[in-house]
Amino acid sequence: MAIEPEALVPGDLIVMPAANYIMPCDAVLITGQSIVNESVLTGKAHKRHILYSGTHVLQTR
Repeated sequence: MAIEPEALVPGDLIVMPAANYIMPCDAVLITGQSIVNESVLTGKAHKRHILYSGTHVLQTR
């Protein structure tokens, strides 16, 4: 089920695809792992638990 980012509210849970995904909103990873490319924001690609809108998610588990 797809939902527009504007319809999300704090506390909503989202399921991310396994790879190659652009985060539509800020989020906190509560289970699993992710490798992201935040080079647009920080200039680095690394493992993170906080995901920012526009972050390119390279891989999740």
